[in-house]
Amino acid sequence: MASKKDIEDAAKHGHSVAEHQAHKWLLGGAAVAGSVVAAPYLLPALGIGQSLALPASQTHFIMGNLAAPSSAGAMGSGLAGAIPPLLGWTAVTNEIHPHALILVLIIFVWTPPHFWALAIHRRDDYARAEIPMLPVTHGIDFTKTSIVLYTILLITATVLPYPTGMSGIVYLIGALILGSWFLAYTLKLKFRPAGDTAIRTFGVSIFYLVLLFSLLLADH
Repeated sequence: MASKKDIEDAAKHGHSVAEHQAHKWLLGGAAVAGSVVAAPYLLPALGIGQSLALPASQTHFIMGNLAAPSSAGAMGSGLAGAIPPLLGWTAVTNEIHPHALILVLIIFVWTPPHFWALAIHRRDDYARAEIPMLPVTHGIDFTKTSIVLYTILLITATVLPYPTGMSGIVYLIGALILGSWFLAYTLKLKFRPAGDTAIRTFGVSIFYLVLLFSLLLADH
């Protein structure tokens, strides 16, 4: 069923409601699918290394299965951790909407810089426990670079609600400001770290996501 906003937007652009909804599905679905599929291959192609994809060790630790790291397995399990917004949206509306898929994408891409900042802070603990987190297996500097790159990818993903009609200009401006704030902390972690920079970046990542979704809710 078309929402009031869909009907208004379709009339504004001279499209039928069906055409407008199809356009949103195409844009949202293509963006989500493209980002999820490309992330583990595009970044390694730039010379960063295939393990920029979510390390399987992250999910294995959470799930209690400390198997050998595998980027392919990690992408699937990382996506599973981002699924709750889609489940909630589908339960309420009885449809899989592209806007819900964008929420999944945002959380999916947010997870690596959020988690890896904590993993850097607790790197020695993971090493002693022989848990193969990214800072342990590939080094802290590599992990910091991965955090910066994934944050840039995250900022790109958070722009998607605006062109797909999910939000307005207020959200777009706010998302870019919040993204710049988060990116500034990741750059500090990479180039000018202090003793507590990693855990502070982890804390910022939490506030960032809360503020981002609050803004999206306010300007929806």
